[in-house]
Amino acid sequence: MYRRGVFNCDYSLFPPAHFYLLSNFELNQAVISGMVTVYILWYHLCFHFNQFLFS
Repeated sequence: MYRRGVFNCDYSLFPPAHFYLLSNFELNQAVISGMVTVYILWYHLCFHFNQFLFS
């Protein structure tokens, strides 16, 4: 329920998520920044790899 609430970014549906968000703020920041970093790296990897394949 906690993970579902976090990934949906809909804390109003999951009251316990407010508590988890506050108590694990640093953890959430690390997870979110890590996911963003992975997404950016993956996007660039796919973009450049496709350019290389179809150039």
